Order: sequence, then C-alpha cells, then structure tokens
Amino acid sequence: MTASSRPRRKAAESEKTILRVATDKFTEKGFDGASIREIANQAGVTVPTIYLYFEDKRALYLAVCVSVFKRSLALILEQLHADAPPEIRIYRFLVELARELLEDPHLAKLFQRELADADRDGLALLDREAHRISLGAVEDTIRELGEVDVVPLAALSTFALSFGLVQYTQVTPELDFPGEGSKPERLAQVVMRTVLPDTYSKLFSG
Repeated sequence: MTASSRPRRKAAESEKTILRVATDKFTEKGFDGASIREIANQAGVTVPTIYLYFEDKRALYLAVCVSVFKRSLALILEQLHADAPPEIRIYRFLVELARELLEDPHLAKLFQRELADADRDGLALLDREAHRISLGAVEDTIRELGEVDVVPLAALSTFALSFGLVQYTQVTPELDFPGEGSKPERLAQVVMRTVLPDTYSKLFSG
C-alpha cells in the first residue's frame, strides 16, 4: 500500500463505520430519535467528521436507507436471473423477499418509516437507486408468465402485499399462513395465490 492510498482507505473505512452505526441507530430509534452525536460517539469519530461525508442528518439517513435496500434487493433479485422457468423464478423471488423482510430487522423497519415519513426528494432518491431497478426486474418476469394485463400493478402488489403481511405478523405473532414449507415459503404462496393465481395453481395444484 502506498502512502497516498492510506488516507483514502482510512476515509472509506470511516464512512463504512458511520453507515453501520447509523443503520443500527436509525432502525432502533427512528430518524427523530437518533442523534448525530450519538452516532459519532459510537463510530469513534467526531461530529464534524460525519459532516465531511454527509451533508446533514437527512442525507445520512437516506444513505442508510439506500445501502440497506440495495444490499437486500441484490440478494432477492438474484432469484429472478436464475436459469429456471419464470414461474419458478417468481416464486423463489417471493420466498427470498419474505425471508429478508422477516429476518432483517433493518429492512422492514426502515422501509416502513421511509414510506411514512419521506419527503418527495427522499422518495425520488430511493426510487432511482433501488425501487425502480427491482420493480423492473419483477415486471420482466411477470410479463414472461403472460398471466396479467397490468404488469406494473402486479409487480408493485408483490412488494406491497409481502410487506403488509410481514408487518401484520409483527403485531399478530400468532398469525400463520396456509401452505407448505417454512414461514417465508408459506407467505410467498399467499402472495402468489393472490396476485398470480394461475401461476400458483400451476405450481401447487394437481
């Protein structure tokens, strides 16, 4: 490592640490409850150091949201690019989406808070950096199925229904889903049966 590369590496590590700590704090306390000073103290940096990387608290929060959403969506969307028939790919995608929402505490909470509290610019940023890419991939797979006329609505419904069902299980822990397999698999089957009933029947009936 050259002497000139050390400051860049240290800066990258500092930014990564700030994002990691901020992710935990914003998930735990929300935007209003988390403080920049608390994040700085736990990250081992000064408050001015945070402002070297992020313009303000809102910019840091949006950077956290984009980072979490892109990381989770990358894992989920792998299922849509597999070498398999479209009905298998969309089902595997729904299973992984349910699994991420159920098991990743950051994803579901940040997604819920951002939808409830985001301003127009914040939503536009998230749409550009994460949501639009994922919706496009889902739309392409649903279009291959040839089952529905309004493909964008069906794609959006897979996300909305999955998220809604996961949120409902958090306030009603005893809620279970009919179907086969693990909880993410059963939740995915409910979503598929609702949004893509013909595809569901092809996979699970007969």
